[in-house]
Amino acid sequence: MTNNHTPGPWAFYTEPQPNGCPIVGARGLMVAMLAHSVNEAGQKETALANAELIASSPEMKEALDFLAGLHPGLTIDGPPMEIAKRIFDAVLAERSELKERIQNMERNLATMRSVLAKTTRTA
Repeated sequence: MTNNHTPGPWAFYTEPQPNGCPIVGARGLMVAMLAHSVNEAGQKETALANAELIASSPEMKEALDFLAGLHPGLTIDGPPMEIAKRIFDAVLAERSELKERIQNMERNLATMRSVLAKTTRTA
């Protein structure tokens, strides 16, 4: 997936402005404007929480890209939750394979101990 978005980090004003809560990119240019009404109880806190979530988008995308990169063959195109699910599924599959390999190694180790025990008794 190409990164055509405004590069991060993004930031937001900690005090909502009259027209909303602007989210700005690294060069100070506005990326988005979160509309809100600070006249309602609790709306200022909600607006700031929403702005913080939106401003963290570049870092969240970077994290998804990193995780997807740990599993070659995973594509990072699509909605973030689908990407996260594909990553999770790949990790589960890898975990299952590792668990099976460990069980095989434990069986081999048990067999080797048994053979060793028989060999030392007859010697």
